[in-house]
Amino acid sequence: MSLQVADFADLEKALCPALETWTGQRVVTDLPEDLVDHLPLHQIGKISGQQIAVDFDHVELNIDTYGPDRATAVAAAEHARNYMQHALVGALSPALTITRVRCDRTPTVVLYENPNLRRVVHVYGLWVKHVT
Repeated sequence: MSLQVADFADLEKALCPALETWTGQRVVTDLPEDLVDHLPLHQIGKISGQQIAVDFDHVELNIDTYGPDRATAVAAAEHARNYMQHALVGALSPALTITRVRCDRTPTVVLYENPNLRRVVHVYGLWVKHVT
C-alpha cells in the first residue's frame, strides 16, 4: 500500500492507514481515552530523524501495541512487524520512498500502568528518500 504523505513531517500519520489496512487493527499517533474499547491497537511515534545525505533521511519509529492480554498484544505486534519489515519497503508517495527498514527492537512486552492491558514495544529504523 502506498503512503499518502504531503511532507516528511507527516510520516507517522501517513503510516497509520497503511498499517491499519494491513493489520485490520486501529493505528493512531495519540492514544484515545477509550483505549480499552479498541484493542488491539498500535500507536506510532517518531523517536528521531537524521539527515544522512541530500534527499535521504534515517528515521527511528516506535510502535506501542496494546492488547487485552499478553498473547493478543504479542500476536498483534508480530503482525505489524511483518508489515514493517516485508511490505513497507518501496512504499512510494509523491514525497518519499521507504528504501530500507530495520527492526531495532523486536516486539517486547513492557510494563503498563493499567493491569487490564498489555503493552508491547517495537522499534524500527527507516531509510527514506525524498522525491523532489
